[in-house]
Amino acid sequence: MKRCFLVLTALVVLFFGQYPGFCATTQVDALIEKLVEKNVITRDEARKLKTEIVEDEKIRIQDEVKQALPGWVKNMEWKGDLRLRNEYIDKDPGRGNDRQRIRLRYGFKSKVNDKVSFSAGLASGNDNAATSTNQTLEQEFDKKAIWIDYAFVNYDPTAWLNLKGGRFPNPFFTTDMVWDSDINFDGGVIALKHALNSAESKTPLEGYFTSAFLPIDNRSTSARDLWLLGLQGGVNAKFADFASLKSGLAFYNFHSLEGYPTATLAQDKGTNSASGGNIKYDFNIVNPTLELELNNPFGLGIPLTFIGDFAENNGAPAKNQAWRAGIAIGKKVKGIGDWRLLGQYSRIAADALFDAFPDSDFDGGGTNAKGWEVLFDYGLAKNVVFSLDYYNTEPIVGSKVTEQVVQTDLVFKF
Repeated sequence: MKRCFLVLTALVVLFFGQYPGFCATTQVDALIEKLVEKNVITRDEARKLKTEIVEDEKIRIQDEVKQALPGWVKNMEWKGDLRLRNEYIDKDPGRGNDRQRIRLRYGFKSKVNDKVSFSAGLASGNDNAATSTNQTLEQEFDKKAIWIDYAFVNYDPTAWLNLKGGRFPNPFFTTDMVWDSDINFDGGVIALKHALNSAESKTPLEGYFTSAFLPIDNRSTSARDLWLLGLQGGVNAKFADFASLKSGLAFYNFHSLEGYPTATLAQDKGTNSASGGNIKYDFNIVNPTLELELNNPFGLGIPLTFIGDFAENNGAPAKNQAWRAGIAIGKKVKGIGDWRLLGQYSRIAADALFDAFPDSDFDGGGTNAKGWEVLFDYGLAKNVVFSLDYYNTEPIVGSKVTEQVVQTDLVFKF
């Protein structure tokens, strides 16, 4: 898009403000034709020379346009993706639901100065739910809505300190057992990182600490607003060319959630314990997460990754734990022929997590669920990924109705 903008601007400048350059090019063409007539150069040499002159002129115009643009425009970096999905959900044998969905995301990052940048993006979605940017194709070809997905300022005063404010991507190291991968957070973040040993070490270690204040719900009729304080510390390590480790220990304190009216929580799934229409327990969650990647354990150039996630809500007396164990074979898909196979099992008790935020595809979202997920990604071409995702889940307590979900995706990144 940036290139198209520059070319369009260049054309406008050329035809409406750069007639002298145009005339000069025309005179050069006439001179070349004279050289051909006098047999100084051949027709093929003349054609090649004209092509080189045109290309040089294009570069000159583009450079002039770039110099004339404001700094914040020249520094803009655009990115986005479009996902086409067919989703089949079978919760009642013989009466499955097959639907087609799209997801569009597009945004930019602009460098304000050497330490400050601004990012913003838009995304599709059936509604304003935090856990989904999917748009179902339905309702007689109605136009589809676009939402503000993120908008934040990023400040790096030093190499070891980062500050964010606004609406931003997940600042924590986590899996989607706790936070659905589509969630962007409102509020502010202070993030610290520092090397724990020498950069020349065979096992470089980096420590980090992240703190975030995240407002969740504002009640104009009460002083009891709902907000979240998130804290996480951890260590990342690389063991030569053999392995790498990511670790995090997080604490999430949901202020005022105990006794909060469920009717005022638009994204509440109803799987947490409630009493008299209010959330029954507080949520003070301890959440350790580990990811160990072995770079080449079989000597075939295929990495192997182990994933572990655990959460315990100290605010509830029972049904207060969630855990996940998974293994992935292959590398992150970036180019043609890349592939990755992930298998993981999760068990999320009813009051282990606030039910508005876990993976919305796992047993329909919420808590009180257990089951498997198998995900396969394959690179069809550069920036084009085929994905097949399968869920087999059921409630932990209550009616043992198995839900099976099959999602077939084509993702185009640009």
